[in-house]
Amino acid sequence: MPSKGFKHSEESKKKMSITRKGQVPWCAGKKLSEEHKKKIGMAHKGLKMPPRTEEWRRKQRIANLGRIVETKGKNHWNWQGGKPKCEDCGKMLEDRRSKFCVKHCFLGARHPNWKGGITPLRHLIRSNTKYYNWRNRILIRDKRRCIFCGSESQLEADHFPMSFSFLLAKNKITTLTDALRCRILWQMKNGRTLCFPCHKKTDSWGNKKSLVMFK
Repeated sequence: MPSKGFKHSEESKKKMSITRKGQVPWCAGKKLSEEHKKKIGMAHKGLKMPPRTEEWRRKQRIANLGRIVETKGKNHWNWQGGKPKCEDCGKMLEDRRSKFCVKHCFLGARHPNWKGGITPLRHLIRSNTKYYNWRNRILIRDKRRCIFCGSESQLEADHFPMSFSFLLAKNKITTLTDALRCRILWQMKNGRTLCFPCHKKTDSWGNKKSLVMFK
């Protein structure tokens, strides 16, 4: 047997490979009989592992001193680059079969009911998290009361003095990304709290012409 640290040359490795080519292991295709299994069981019966005392642990530590055995992460033989990340937000994923996290896997064209983006822009903006946050800040500032009648029910946040439609036209907002980048659309000074009945009476409600509302 070669001594510890001995390395075979490439030529030696080739010779051993050629010599062993075609050899079949002695145990290939063989199955132990029941009698053989019983004999092995009887031979091992009563055998116990030596107790792991403090002295035994000390000797193990000394024996392994200076030996680097690291099989985690990049040093593991089956390393595949770590856990994948969501291609949209970069969140760590648990499963390699997916490219997106739960929040983004059914977003937009990846949703089974996607019909080519037919949702109106105003609906996309008003269902966005940034719009909800802006609305809540307006309501808190106005103490959750309509500034016209003082009602505390059916409250809405209205863009004023520049209306929502006017801001979309003036800043040439055609996509949700454009809306999220438009700073003036999310300013608190351009918002007020109205109840639903009072909001309907304003010039900017519904399909009324409100683009000339602010010049």
